[in-house]
Amino acid sequence: MTIHTGKPVMHHLGFVVKDADEMANTYTNLLGAEFRLMPPYMVHSMSGEEAELRVYYGAIAGSIAEIIQPVRGDTPHQQWLDERGEGVQHLGLYVDDVVSATKELLEKGGEIRWVYPNAGVVQLNFDSSLDEIMGETLPGSLTYLHAAGGGPILELLGPPIHQGVVGGAVAGLNDYWETTFPPVEPLQQG
Repeated sequence: MTIHTGKPVMHHLGFVVKDADEMANTYTNLLGAEFRLMPPYMVHSMSGEEAELRVYYGAIAGSIAEIIQPVRGDTPHQQWLDERGEGVQHLGLYVDDVVSATKELLEKGGEIRWVYPNAGVVQLNFDSSLDEIMGETLPGSLTYLHAAGGGPILELLGPPIHQGVVGGAVAGLNDYWETTFPPVEPLQQG
């Protein structure tokens, strides 16, 4: 899949849960979804501490889904779980260029929540300057941004992350997540 729209395109839903195995099994049984457990994700929080996530990727109801269980460390996922409980934590949005899209959303008022993997040049926090944040944002990164007014985090991912998800994590599950809606007749006015 090659997407060049100049605008973010919906890629996947990211769920944060207390028990990833339970959620994957529940949706598999209820909806015929299929999920694959990934090797442990060893990550860093925005404060640089080591953390671990348990992650499933798969397909549910015609879409790609990611199920994330925080195992240890203060990640955006654990913060979400503590503050809001289980549920949709982020909208995974494909962009042609993560660096440019992140900068654009920050300039429009988005607030950085996480850069992964970061370059490790500076210690980021919510008060970091745009230059510091952009120094950590690489073409192969994904970024978590929060929009004023609430709602799920916006996860921006580009071609390298997309390739890892679609070319690896959910490879062969196309029948589960590629959905073509049936044609519809235009609504009659009157």
